[in-house]
Amino acid sequence: MEREPIRAADALACAAWLKAMGVKELRYVGPFGEHGIRAGDRVRVMAGARVYSTMPGVPKHGKLTVRAKTVKLARVSAGKVDREGDGVVVRNPLVTWAGKGGYWCWCDANSVERVERREKPGLHAERWIGGKSATGIGAGGSAK
Repeated sequence: MEREPIRAADALACAAWLKAMGVKELRYVGPFGEHGIRAGDRVRVMAGARVYSTMPGVPKHGKLTVRAKTVKLARVSAGKVDREGDGVVVRNPLVTWAGKGGYWCWCDANSVERVERREKPGLHAERWIGGKSATGIGAGGSAK
């Protein structure tokens, strides 16, 4: 999918939107800001984030999270500037994941941070010394 070129008018619309919202800065505004998060990445949804969902009972205006939680992303959408009639609407990038009960959940990409993978201790984190691991099991997989 080819991205539309970013126009100077989009930058001005985003600046006006930030000013109207009373926000001094954001990591991602409309099509601006390279987030680098992709589908399949694990991210932490920060406490206080407004999360929307297809789950019955979640209001259309979303729900504020009480605690941070880690999720695996199913989809990441790019931000854009929509021109609707005489108005301009700034849409920030959105991240989507499968939530409780399989219902889709999503929020603004400004409300998440990437979680780095950590190696779990055990067989996968062995030290190799001279062709043998510290446990004595060689490359063949059995103790000699």
